[in-house]
Amino acid sequence: MYEPFTDRVRKVFKCANEEARRFNHEYIGTEHILLGLIKEGSGVAANALRNLDIDLRKIRLEMEKLIQSGPDMVTMGKLPQTPRAKKVIEYAMEEARNLGHKCVGTEHILLGLLREDEGVAAQILMNLGLTLETVRNEVLALVGSGQAGAPVPPLQPPQPPPAAPSYMSLPLADEVRQLLRDAAEVARWFGHKSVCTGYLLLGLVHASGTSAARVLARSNVAPQVVRRELSGECPEAGRPGSFAGPPHSVMIDVVVRAAAEEAQARSPFRETEQKVKALREAKEYAVADQDFEKAIRLRDEEHELKRSLPDPTWMIGLDHLLLEMLRIPNCEAVRIIQAAGTTPDAVRAALLQEMRGEGQPSP
Repeated sequence: MYEPFTDRVRKVFKCANEEARRFNHEYIGTEHILLGLIKEGSGVAANALRNLDIDLRKIRLEMEKLIQSGPDMVTMGKLPQTPRAKKVIEYAMEEARNLGHKCVGTEHILLGLLREDEGVAAQILMNLGLTLETVRNEVLALVGSGQAGAPVPPLQPPQPPPAAPSYMSLPLADEVRQLLRDAAEVARWFGHKSVCTGYLLLGLVHASGTSAARVLARSNVAPQVVRRELSGECPEAGRPGSFAGPPHSVMIDVVVRAAAEEAQARSPFRETEQKVKALREAKEYAVADQDFEKAIRLRDEEHELKRSLPDPTWMIGLDHLLLEMLRIPNCEAVRIIQAAGTTPDAVRAALLQEMRGEGQPSP
């Protein structure tokens, strides 16, 4: 996000999500954001409305009359925003910049709602006699220009880095997750300052019964060769914020994220996922155009397709890790493979053949 959001704005978004669920809506529209502002009730936006003699309870009552509840209870967690709701946030960021404020506060969200004048929220506010300029002037009177203002809470100090690299939250197969953790333990035992791709390769050659291990064995990439080559310090730069043990190298970050793309591309459910995404986007635009009958039909089609999909629809396996390591010419794993007397291209071709079920039997 371009500007940091204040705690009150984050609360507004949370309240907007709750309001949308209360109306059985599968989206967050401008009307839900306005309800979230009112429910939060203590930010600059709420104070500006009160100063302009606007009764917050009256806004809520008017919204309750206008908003129709959806037919089915919504069980999903965080709901998607409509294109108009996203535009409101863009306008709010622009307002914060133009006013010289360091944070995006509730006052900027209110101005964003008014600027998106075709939204339900803007129509309600304008029907109550509010204009963009009137509200902007009141905001300036409350918080001034060029500073966040007293009502805006200060930015929180930076949080410490997470206990594990962010890619550990990706859908990793159990054996991949264990491989990444074991690599840190082995690197610590070697006394090395970072965990390079060579340690992933060492784990792969020991992963008996897997395609990766069979291909590496046939390519003469033996455990003793990998251990011998790992005796020196890892040349790959360490990455701060890793979990217990030496930090994973930046190269491992690249490999795991590329493996995620590889796993997604090879998912047998990819075509169905693309259809679900297209239906979801069409539904959001139908909602934005207030064509609710079409939106309901598209929602039902989307749900029907989603029910046919497993969760997750793809997962990063050991084969994906090896495939992506072989693509990076300057990583430690490739250097070790070359030291074993073979080439990454040859190993990759053999692995792809193995994955298609055309591999040779293990010796």
